[in-house]
Amino acid sequence: MKKKVSQKISRAPAQRIAAQKAKSTDAREARIASHNGWPVITKTKAETDFSDLLDANPGLQVLIPYPFDGIDDNDFHRHLGMLIDGLEMLPKRPDHAFDFFFRAVDELSQMMTGKTKITDAVESLGPRVCGSLATHDAWKSFINLFSGKLPTPTARFMAQRVLDAYGVKKDPIRPRAERLFGEQRYKDFHQRFRGRFAVEDSKGLAGGANNAGVFLKHLVSQRAARPVGSGDQSYPTLDLADPSNIFDEPKALSAMMSLAAFTSRNERFHGSSLSPFRSSKASLSTYAGYYFEMLFVYTLAVGLMIELFDGCGDVDAWMINMNENIVKLDKLFGKWIK
Repeated sequence: MKKKVSQKISRAPAQRIAAQKAKSTDAREARIASHNGWPVITKTKAETDFSDLLDANPGLQVLIPYPFDGIDDNDFHRHLGMLIDGLEMLPKRPDHAFDFFFRAVDELSQMMTGKTKITDAVESLGPRVCGSLATHDAWKSFINLFSGKLPTPTARFMAQRVLDAYGVKKDPIRPRAERLFGEQRYKDFHQRFRGRFAVEDSKGLAGGANNAGVFLKHLVSQRAARPVGSGDQSYPTLDLADPSNIFDEPKALSAMMSLAAFTSRNERFHGSSLSPFRSSKASLSTYAGYYFEMLFVYTLAVGLMIELFDGCGDVDAWMINMNENIVKLDKLFGKWIK
């Protein structure tokens, strides 16, 4: 006897498609209305949800600026100006704040490492701050704090870009991923999370990307190996029960800078991505991800300024400030920062 398929189940895919199409239409209409009706802005659902979240937390200052000491140094004040420009974008545009803060990190990283290209500087920064500096323990604490808070959507973004770049000669992410993972591990990563789904539909590919994000989150955020026998040991280079496969702090910082922050900055700078909060896919998770990245690069910029400009601050106060801001991040976004 043929099993009867419930109408609810049979309608589900069509209903999801219709709902997604409706969200896309609403977002397009909001963008048109915002442009044509300026200076009156028509908010998307994500923007409305974020405004409601702020209203539900009255008096919450989303970021406490680090209390710099005054010094007479032109380079210090130039970078301080970049931070001020970023702060003025908050609380509603953490993406724009991120852009200003990253600009400061770009220059400061090159000053710290002596590298003249940002790609070289972001990859050399981890070994530099965790190596010969007298403050290396504070820098490791900074990296462990932020990598431990790496949101799953951000890890998935990193994994998706790494998977998409594999084998694409002109993709700028590919050489960065190869240097970070190593050629064999990058090959195994792609085969495990993309290659085995190559003949499947989009749902299978999405599942592979989600699993890749979970794996990458553990790789970047954890310093201890998983228990022996957990997970998939089909690929030795990806076996997280092997301590040699776990990222240390310098590699974790390189991953967050090279694969997340630098990639996000490039996509926004070159206009290859839609304004993040005016997309039909935007949600409070989108805001949480940008707030995390914004706070990460702000804290990094402050730490580099303390190292490079004598007398402007000290690492103990820096650590207090970063912990205060992480508490605020948790209070504002809670379940969306996982």
